[in-house]
Amino acid sequence: MELLKAGEYYGVEQRWSMVIDYGFSKTLAETFKNWTHDRYFYDIVRIIRTERPLIVVTSHPNSPAAGHGNHQATGRVAVEVLEAAGDPKYFPSSSKKASVPGPL
Repeated sequence: MELLKAGEYYGVEQRWSMVIDYGFSKTLAETFKNWTHDRYFYDIVRIIRTERPLIVVTSHPNSPAAGHGNHQATGRVAVEVLEAAGDPKYFPSSSKKASVPGPL
């Protein structure tokens, strides 16, 4: 709720993945074991394609310096999706009305 209130204050619209917050994760590998990289990656590509933001911000770097595994995953995927969202070879059927794909 604190993050949502901060975004509201700054006029930032936040979007969320459909992966489940299962609790604290120590490593990137542990996070992707629970979330799977492709599930998380798809969600963020879909959000960028749907919303077409001018700016994408993450507070987590693409490195172990991001802290626990969930933050590392956020930093990693934030970098990867910027190129993928504009490349139709990634999830070619992705659009506003696209359904979530089967197992990735």
